[in-house]
Amino acid sequence: GFDEVAIKAYVTEFFKDDPGSAERMLQTISDRPDLEGGAYIPMNLFIFCSTFKANEYSHPATITECYQGHVSELCSRECEKEGRDVYIDPTLSELPKDLQDLLRCLGEIAFKGLTAKPSNYIFTEKAIRKAFPEIKVKPHDSLFKGLLHLHVGKHGGYRPTFSANFSHATLQEFFSALHLSQLSEKDQVIFWKEHISNPSFAVVLRFYAGLTNLTCKDFIPSCLVTPPATPTTAAPPNVAGATLQLPAKSDQQNPQLLILLHALHESQKKTIICETLKHLNSSLRFHDLGSFDVMVVLNCLARCTHLIELNMYGNRNPFPVESVKRLLHKNQKLQKLRHIVLDRLTEDDVVTMFTRTCSVKELELNITKFTSLSALMRV
Repeated sequence: GFDEVAIKAYVTEFFKDDPGSAERMLQTISDRPDLEGGAYIPMNLFIFCSTFKANEYSHPATITECYQGHVSELCSRECEKEGRDVYIDPTLSELPKDLQDLLRCLGEIAFKGLTAKPSNYIFTEKAIRKAFPEIKVKPHDSLFKGLLHLHVGKHGGYRPTFSANFSHATLQEFFSALHLSQLSEKDQVIFWKEHISNPSFAVVLRFYAGLTNLTCKDFIPSCLVTPPATPTTAAPPNVAGATLQLPAKSDQQNPQLLILLHALHESQKKTIICETLKHLNSSLRFHDLGSFDVMVVLNCLARCTHLIELNMYGNRNPFPVESVKRLLHKNQKLQKLRHIVLDRLTEDDVVTMFTRTCSVKELELNITKFTSLSALMRV
C-alpha cells in the first residue's frame, strides 16, 4: 500500500496538468478521515482522484457514491469504445438492460465468493460461465466493462482456460453489497443479523447502507440484543425503554456497535440514524478507535440526545475538535466525558466547548497542544 509520501506523489502525478487541483485533492483527503483511511490502497486512491476530477473537483458525501461513480465511469468508457452513445447514471439507478444484467451477475459472483468458507477472490472458468451463461466463446475484459479482470492459463492437454478476479477486494465488497441490496428484505435482515459482529463484512455492510439508506423496515430490530446485567442491578435503560437494545461497548472482541455506526454514517439517513440511536444505552464505551472511527462515532452520537456518559478509553488518535463541539452542544444530558484526545486546542475552542450550555460534570482530556491553560482552568 501507499504511505503519506506515496499518496502525495500519486495525487501530484494524477493532476500534473493542474497543480491547484492536486493541492485541493490532498487537502480534501486530509479533511476527510473516511478518504484518508482508504487512500493508502492504490485502487481506492485512483477512484478518489477520478471521482474528484469527474465531479468538478469535489467529492461525494460517501465512499459508496465514489464507487458508484467509478463503476459508472468504467461502463461509460467501454460503451464509448463500442461506439455506443449511452448515458450511465452515476448512481447506477438507470441503466440499459445489458448493463443491468452485467452488474447483477457481477454482484452474484462477488457475493458468493465473499460468503464462501474460506472467502474466494479468484473465480474459475466454471464459476464465470455459470454466472454469465450467455458467454459461449473465450471471454475478454471488455465483456465485463473492465470491472472483472481475466487471466489466461493452461489446462490439461494444453486446452486454454482462464480465471478472473476484481481489481481489488474493496470492489468485490461493493458488488457484494449491490447483490445484497437486491435480495428480499427478509434475506437482507438475515444477512445483517449473521454478520453485524463480523469485521470481515464491515465494508460490505457499509456499502449496503450507502446503497439502500437502510430503509428496510426490519433493520432496527435486527440490530438489537439483550443487554447484560450485573449481579446486583438490571441493565441501564435506553430512551426507548425496551428490553432489547444496542450494545453499550465496542472493542476488538465486540465490534458490533462500531460496525453499526459506520453503516448509519454511510447511509446519510438522518431519520434512520436518530430512530436507531434511541435504542442506545445512556452509558457507552469505545476502545482503541482509528481516526475515521472517532469521527463516525462522535458525529453519530451527536444525534443521541439521551447520552449521559461517554468513555473513549485506550484511544490515541486526536479527536476532531468540531465533532467534539457538536457532541457537547447536541447532548444536553451528557455528564461524563472520559479519555478525550484533543490536538491544537485554542482558548476560543475551550469557551465554545465547555462554557456554553455544557452539562459535563466529569471530564478527562489529553491535550497535545494548547495555547492557553488559564482558559481551561476556568472551566
